[in-house]
Amino acid sequence: MQRRCLRTQTADTLWYSNAFTSDLSVSKKDRVVLRFNDAAADMKVWLNGKEAGVQTGAGSLALDVTGLIEARGANQLVVRAEADT
Repeated sequence: MQRRCLRTQTADTLWYSNAFTSDLSVSKKDRVVLRFNDAAADMKVWLNGKEAGVQTGAGSLALDVTGLIEARGANQLVVRAEADT
């Protein structure tokens, strides 16, 4: 799996970007879930340019990205996390 990561931060906002290549074998009954433990108070997640989900309030976050991920190819994950002010 190839990876390239970028992380930038301002006073209240953290941006995370990760380009990766996937080699998953996914059947029609399988689901691909992206999990975040202890997510920031306000968080937005995109996968391959499409919104995967939003978190309002701190806690765990699980996103079903089955329809967004390229199972056998290049993917781009972007996360914006806002500090709880």
